[in-house]
Amino acid sequence: MANDVMSGTARLRAVSTGARKSGSRAVLFWGVAAAAGLGAALLIARYIDRQTVTIAAPVAKIVVAAVDLPMATRLKADQLKTVDWPLSALPPGAIRDPKEVIDRVLTSHVVLGEPIRPAQLAAKDAGTGLAALIPAHMRAMAVRVDDVVGVAGFIHPDDRVDVIVILRPPKPADAEPTSKAILQNVKVLAVGKEIEIADQARRQASPVTVATLLVNPQQAEKLALAANEGRLILTLRSWTDVASVATMGSNPSNLLSEAGVLLGLVDPARGDSPDPAGASAAQAVSRAAGARKRRMAGAARVSAAASAGAKKDHETVEILRGDRFEERKFDPKAPGRK
Repeated sequence: MANDVMSGTARLRAVSTGARKSGSRAVLFWGVAAAAGLGAALLIARYIDRQTVTIAAPVAKIVVAAVDLPMATRLKADQLKTVDWPLSALPPGAIRDPKEVIDRVLTSHVVLGEPIRPAQLAAKDAGTGLAALIPAHMRAMAVRVDDVVGVAGFIHPDDRVDVIVILRPPKPADAEPTSKAILQNVKVLAVGKEIEIADQARRQASPVTVATLLVNPQQAEKLALAANEGRLILTLRSWTDVASVATMGSNPSNLLSEAGVLLGLVDPARGDSPDPAGASAAQAVSRAAGARKRRMAGAARVSAAASAGAKKDHETVEILRGDRFEERKFDPKAPGRK
């Protein structure tokens, strides 16, 4: 019996010792696995870093805007910063040294992070404000506008407009007032005191009394004379439409020429056509006077025929069609007539 007890205790000791050895082996196994995994991760990370360094694109330092910069801004050091930029995508004319652009004036809006380019800068001696935005050989000229002239306030800086003048020619003395487009696709430099406007603000009207246009010297002369002698109208055009259109101008006679048929000035049966665009007022007045004379003569003939109808053995009917007359005669004693 004692031997059985002793043998059971030995067995428990043996099992306990085996369990401890198994646990130690498991801990040792997991420790080795963790160390191997950590080592593999370090090796992979080092390999990736080495590969990244070898394939990194060459870069260069360029000057960009540190904040959003409106047009006509005189650049200062705190508004600029230098960043790394891939050489393969370097903007044309990119500036490397901030000292090259400090105290220069922007001719366009620049957003945060956008590279500063020479094309966006006014000349070093171009001055400040609006004067810095005027290119060489061009002029800025202001014209007075109102809600009608200024397209109800929807003309904004950087828009494109056509300029129409309405005036009365000095000769002949009875000349009609004429409207004519004298300038086309003219850039608006400023509206009122604003030389730049946000995109979202373009949807809103901005009532002002003065618009400043960018013109060349010859256009400035035309604009000055037109503003002094007549009334100016601005017409807003699309930024994508840059084509010039040849126009003949317009006057009251031209406006009414299409109504010639209704006024009796044109007879479609004769193959007449309305006055062509640009026909002179004298020609229109002459045609109208001739038509009136013909109508009066026709009325006189109708009256004479009516008074003499009692003395004739036949009846005559004259029909007036515009400035044409037709005579139709018939015998009242003919069969079938009462």
